[in-house]
Amino acid sequence: MYKTFALAIAIILHVTFLLAVLKLLVRKLPGLGMGELSRAGGTWFAALLAAGILNSLKGIDTLSNAFGNIYAAGGSNLPMAVLKTFCSCTGVSLLWFLFVQLLSAELCAIFVGRRKNLHELAADNYPYFIIKGALLLAVTLCLWPVLESILLLLTQDTQLPFYH
Repeated sequence: MYKTFALAIAIILHVTFLLAVLKLLVRKLPGLGMGELSRAGGTWFAALLAAGILNSLKGIDTLSNAFGNIYAAGGSNLPMAVLKTFCSCTGVSLLWFLFVQLLSAELCAIFVGRRKNLHELAADNYPYFIIKGALLLAVTLCLWPVLESILLLLTQDTQLPFYH
């Protein structure tokens, strides 16, 4: 029961942190404000949200497994171990999301040239953001195994005794 409660709180906090990172990424972009959502802005925000959720899924899956291992191992300091695991998995998955976003922006510059998001949003150039969003999702999915390996390195490994 404690594992389920801890995991529910971790998921809520993880999604909250993801939305805060998304807000930081789009805070200065026109076409994404209150009441003025353009097609280009909506396309770009949807791509960022999808990529962020994909990274969060891997982080939450790793958190679930790690919480199971922590509670199976027992110990005197369970809340601290859960908190440490949550912070490391959430932090790494959100930093990974930013890294993938920057990598896809550089790859997009190779394919369609260096363009300013501000100018493209002002012109409502939604095909550009469809290409950029598809590239972001492709890079996210291609680098998923790397994120999983990094997250598994950070989680606590449980040694269960072998009985004959």
